[in-house]
Amino acid sequence: MVEGKIMTIQPAKISVIIPVYNVEKYLSACLSSCVEQTLYDVEFICINDGSTDNSPQILEEFAAIDKRFIIINQENKGISAARNAGLDIATGQYIMFLDADDFLDKNACERVWCESLEAPTDIVVFSTHLFPDNPYPTEWHFSVVNAPTRRYWEFSPNMFFGEKSTRPFIWHQAFKKEILDEHNIRFDDGINLGEDLIFLFKFYPNATYFSFIQDQLYNYRWYRKGSAMHTVLKNMDTKIQQDLETTEVICEYWKQQGWLETYGTEFLQWLIEFIVFSIRSKGVKEHKKLYKLLVEQIKKYELDQYFEDISSAHKKLISSYI
Repeated sequence: MVEGKIMTIQPAKISVIIPVYNVEKYLSACLSSCVEQTLYDVEFICINDGSTDNSPQILEEFAAIDKRFIIINQENKGISAARNAGLDIATGQYIMFLDADDFLDKNACERVWCESLEAPTDIVVFSTHLFPDNPYPTEWHFSVVNAPTRRYWEFSPNMFFGEKSTRPFIWHQAFKKEILDEHNIRFDDGINLGEDLIFLFKFYPNATYFSFIQDQLYNYRWYRKGSAMHTVLKNMDTKIQQDLETTEVICEYWKQQGWLETYGTEFLQWLIEFIVFSIRSKGVKEHKKLYKLLVEQIKKYELDQYFEDISSAHKKLISSYI
């Protein structure tokens, strides 16, 4: 525990939003990484989502020492509602998200802020250190959390779907608060899995300037028994059903914005990859039923009109079902 008392700052350059639910084992390390940030003008918004362990007491201990910690106590509503509560009171120019069982590199906030000063940017995507090593992370995990070093000056489907680090996680990205508020971008609290992906599909097309940096600024506990992800991955059939619910929300939002018409070919290729690769995962049953649900979604949003324009590899994945 850090001794002394650190005074609060207003307004913040960066707001770090931390949902907390029964993570007493990991919470002190998480919050200590916040205290140790080399950028001072940061607020840490911790949402106690109805914890029944010692997490609330740990939060209060840190808040008593460092006034940059803002504590919200609410009944258990889930991670999306917790994050939204943080977004509603955040004052930072950029928003970062931190899971309470993970921790930040001490330079994380400063590096993000410096990147925003070097060039106009609506989002900063950075790399991640995965732990533990046992079990060892999959190749897929490494591919989506390691960012290149480059900048884009406009949104394009080639950037969004081509850069693997844009999806599906939000905690290794910093988002401009102005865009979140202007377009009323919040988390869908009706989705139990996939809320990050929906958030990203709403944010990216509404943004203009994108920065990617290789620095590993986030430490992600990719495997933890009892976590939401660990629980759902034990039943892949359930996960794919939830994936289809997620893509339904994304399709509807993109349709309303006119983006399906503009980026239909690239979106269809992504949709096929996302669902088909899930269906082909080990242990999935009733393949034909799941393929049928995917095809129904494709036709519902008139994405089948782009079928002739997608790559031959994507056609092969689904041609016998469409």
